Amino acid sequence: MAASLNEIAIAVAADEGYAQHLAAALVSVAVHLPPSARACFYIIDGGLSKTSRELLEATISSHRVRIRWVGMSPRLLNGMSAGGHLSSATYCKILVPELLRRYSIDKVLYLDCDVIVLGDLTPIWQEDLRGYALAAIEDIGGKCRKKALAIPSASPYFNAGVLLFNLRRWREEHLTDRVMAYAAEHGERLMFHDQDALNAVLHGQWLELPPEWNLQSNMLTASLRKVGPAGPIVVHYTGASKPWHYDNVHPYRSEYYRYLNMTAWRRYRPPVTLSGMAKKAVKRALPGVALDWVRREKARWAQGIK
Repeated sequence: MAASLNEIAIAVAADEGYAQHLAAALVSVAVHLPPSARACFYIIDGGLSKTSRELLEATISSHRVRIRWVGMSPRLLNGMSAGGHLSSATYCKILVPELLRRYSIDKVLYLDCDVIVLGDLTPIWQEDLRGYALAAIEDIGGKCRKKALAIPSASPYFNAGVLLFNLRRWREEHLTDRVMAYAAEHGERLMFHDQDALNAVLHGQWLELPPEWNLQSNMLTASLRKVGPAGPIVVHYTGASKPWHYDNVHPYRSEYYRYLNMTAWRRYRPPVTLSGMAKKAVKRALPGVALDWVRREKARWAQGIK
């Protein structure tokens, strides 16, 4: 079924461990849709349970959105290991253009599940891709990866949590095959896994978007300064510490729970542990930490102070 002209096509990928976070992300998109817009979520199912799928459907049923479930064989990710706090499903974004071939859409906005949307996505959806296969937002913490990936120092390195795909151009360039081949051949040098592989293949060939479309936890102070008074539209909880962890002190942590409370997972609260309490106390007590600066900047922008 073809998408309507006013329907935003959004791809996400999740396994069972990220079901509740996906729910919060989807709701945050849905509540900010303008009256004239709709959204279709193409959910790449990396192992969601039947119960979780039903809860996700129920969560967004009252909004102007629909879900298309996209199956994916685990064999497609054979040999792809993410490690750490990441699952192999993180590589799904590379497969998005191939997994969506059956649908009559020319572009799709991919979102990681650890994001919360604080505004209307229509402007990024209407962005002119100018012939590029991909549009993304710089990851200023990725500068250290350029040498290992043979990326020229003048070329920016992007974060793979928010990606606007030009599906036709991507397929013409056979980019899924090229990126997957690079990841398979150079796996030992991929510190940031799928993101490194995408940057290695696409450096100098992607369109850079403003930072408000992907406010990342790493280098948060610099990113927030660039965003300016309007504030971020997409908050991306990058790194191992997430808002659903007790010791997390992200300045936008409360936004995650704001939208989680609109889902079937509204009763969730992180378990309290002694180690978690200790870590949280240390993070809050550190003098001069960047988070204090960020909180002050948020307050200043909210008051219209520059």
